[in-house]
Amino acid sequence: MTTITPVFTGRSDMATLEITAPSLFGTSMERFHIINCYSVWGKSITERTIAPRLALPFPSFPTLVVGDFNIHHPSADPLRKHNSSELKASFPYFSRAAEYGYTLLNIPGVHTRFPLQGSSRPSVLDLAFASPSLVPFFQEWATDLPSTGSDHVPISIRLAHPIACPSPLAPNWVRTDWPNLEPQLKETSIPPPPALPTKHAFEEWFDSHLGKLIELLTTHTPSCRPSIRAKPWWSPLLSTLRKEFHSSSRKARTSIDPQDRVIAKLSKQEYFKAIKAAKAHDWKSFLADATPRTI
Repeated sequence: MTTITPVFTGRSDMATLEITAPSLFGTSMERFHIINCYSVWGKSITERTIAPRLALPFPSFPTLVVGDFNIHHPSADPLRKHNSSELKASFPYFSRAAEYGYTLLNIPGVHTRFPLQGSSRPSVLDLAFASPSLVPFFQEWATDLPSTGSDHVPISIRLAHPIACPSPLAPNWVRTDWPNLEPQLKETSIPPPPALPTKHAFEEWFDSHLGKLIELLTTHTPSCRPSIRAKPWWSPLLSTLRKEFHSSSRKARTSIDPQDRVIAKLSKQEYFKAIKAAKAHDWKSFLADATPRTI
């Protein structure tokens, strides 16, 4: 049973929840903290009401820190021009986060506040930090929830065991239609870059022709989503041998013919022999290309 217990700090601008359970995220982890902050300007434009040591405590166990920090920093909003006062106010928080291994979960540049009135520009004031022991369980930070009417957008953070996160789609290069693709690649002509280009003109030329090549490759290459249990040494032959092994084993368990048991035994031997050979070949290939740096 999961238990959520508030931890009283004696402050109205901070709330801490302790979540305990026999097993969290499918692991032996039994508890973690969620700290919610609402920090505003203090006595000067470079001070905030919640000090860094309170907002980002020493993470003795998994900790998620979220809230409106009311600070601006290039890590969260890289396109913003930050003045010296903004950097001076935000530096102590990010310095402490780096010291204790907290990771910023925000997607850089995604605004979290859109002023309803006035001339203020959209900004990133709502930050989320995960302690080192919680980072492996972080799956997603998103702002795709409906508006609540506030000038701050609602944010969803998903935590789960890493095994619950499906592998991303990847090109299945083994099944690329090279006979039809190669002639089209040879016919594709890429003009030289513009003479004395500006940075923008060069990037536009490069992105345009790179996009054409990528489109050709993806059109002729199907995608696949590797299973989290996929083995790099597995092959269609092993799949066939596995089917034969299980089929002969099932038949041998119900058959009175001794020959069926002999066939089942041979199928088992061939199946595990092929697995051993595939593993050995994969390991040999890995060692052939391995260097001290990659190892």
